[in-house]
Amino acid sequence: MRALALALLFACACGSYDDLALLDLEHVEPPEVEAGTTLRVHGDGFPLGQVPELELSGRLHRPGAPGASVRIGLAGLVRSASLIEIAVTEELIEAAGGRATFDGELRVSFPSSDDRRDVFAVAPVRLDLLPETRTQLRAQ
Repeated sequence: MRALALALLFACACGSYDDLALLDLEHVEPPEVEAGTTLRVHGDGFPLGQVPELELSGRLHRPGAPGASVRIGLAGLVRSASLIEIAVTEELIEAAGGRATFDGELRVSFPSSDDRRDVFAVAPVRLDLLPETRTQLRAQ
C-alpha cells in the first residue's frame, strides 16, 4: 500500500509543469511615457522570432482618485536577445484613465519548446503614463 501511495505521489509530481524563470529582466525605460513613445524592456535571453506575452500587474494611481488594482496586457516585438520594444498607444493611455502612475511588476514570457509551460521573468516597474501634449493643451 505504501509503495502504491509513493508511486501515485511521484506520478502526480512529474505530471505538473511549472513555468521556468530562465529570462533576465534588467530594466524598463523610459520611466515616463506618452502615446507615440516606445517602452523598451532590456534583459537577456529573449528568443528572436517569437512573440512575447507581456503583462503589467499592480496598482494604478490617478490624481485625486484612490489606487486601483490592474492587469494590462501589452503587445511587443523582440528586437534582439536583449531588447523588447512596446509601442505606447493613445488607447493604452486612455484605458489607464489618462494621467496615471503604474506601480507594480512586468511579466515577460514566451512558450517553451514543449508548449506546456512558459519561460519567463518578472521585474518591478514604475511608469508615469502621460496624455499626449496636445491632448493636455486641449483640456486646459
